[in-house]
Amino acid sequence: MKRLTSEQILEKALQGTGDDPVQLQDFLSKEVNTNPNFRIIRANNTLFFYINQGQGNVFIMMETADTPRDLADALKQFKNAMRIAGFKTGTFKIENPQMIRVYKMAGIDVHVGSDNLGTVEF
Repeated sequence: MKRLTSEQILEKALQGTGDDPVQLQDFLSKEVNTNPNFRIIRANNTLFFYINQGQGNVFIMMETADTPRDLADALKQFKNAMRIAGFKTGTFKIENPQMIRVYKMAGIDVHVGSDNLGTVEF
């Protein structure tokens, strides 16, 4: 696996969506610098964005340029980092149902709610 820059990850992840990776990068940079609850973690060629919601809970977003196998490894790394940091649960919007399969490949159970939100335990 070739290690991509953050810019390359965003370019590849947003390819074909019509979204501008430069605008997203600018937004992320602003959030990191102005929102004390917003952080970014990189694992492999995946960027995880999370918002600390308090009481051990985070809301998770992600952009990836990884293959499913590398993404499963990145999810394992992210889960471990969150557990070490003291977080208990993470919630994310399920935009692609195939992601549930990748979480399972990583050995991570996802509880799916009726509101199209997934929850994982760290």
